Amino acid sequence: MDLLLKSIIAMVVIIGIIFVAYYAISSTHAEYLTRSEAVSQVVDYLQNSNQGAVVNITNATESTSPGSWDVVATVITNATKQCPSYLAYYFDYPRYGFVNGTQTIYTSGCKVYGYNKSRTYIIGSYPVAITMAHLLNLSVVNKFSGEYGANVVVSAYYNKTSNVGGQEYNNTWTIRYSAPETSNSLYIVISQLNGTYIASYNST
Repeated sequence: MDLLLKSIIAMVVIIGIIFVAYYAISSTHAEYLTRSEAVSQVVDYLQNSNQGAVVNITNATESTSPGSWDVVATVITNATKQCPSYLAYYFDYPRYGFVNGTQTIYTSGCKVYGYNKSRTYIIGSYPVAITMAHLLNLSVVNKFSGEYGANVVVSAYYNKTSNVGGQEYNNTWTIRYSAPETSNSLYIVISQLNGTYIASYNST
């Protein structure tokens, strides 16, 4: 009789342990975020922390921590000004919350990080192209900025090939300066390699 009772008690205990373990695992998995949920929350956090910034997710893969995601995001502030700031952030989210693991600065304070005149530098993004054009300190840009001040709107686009003044160029960036008060725009063309000045022209 004692043996039967002990067997029943042991069985009940085992079933109880299995149930608790199953419930714990199920509850934990229920709290896991999907990739889209993790990305959405990181984007919301960065946009709230950097009002008016352009936020892009460049990578989002499963972390080594179950239920967490390695998310890499870029943040561009003052995207249409002459000195935009361009940074990249890395998060292991939600494991470490919004404490970013690493940070890479591409441009900030009218400076291009990693650029050195003695080494080859390839401009790979429009914020860097805009900042490189600003660093040329061209009189035509200074004049345009002097006329329209804070209303100047700057953009940049990459050209695989372009024709400037009847001459063909490969791998260039064109930076456009415009303002609401004028139909006239100023264009500066620089090379993708080291940001070397090529030409400037006006267009209406």
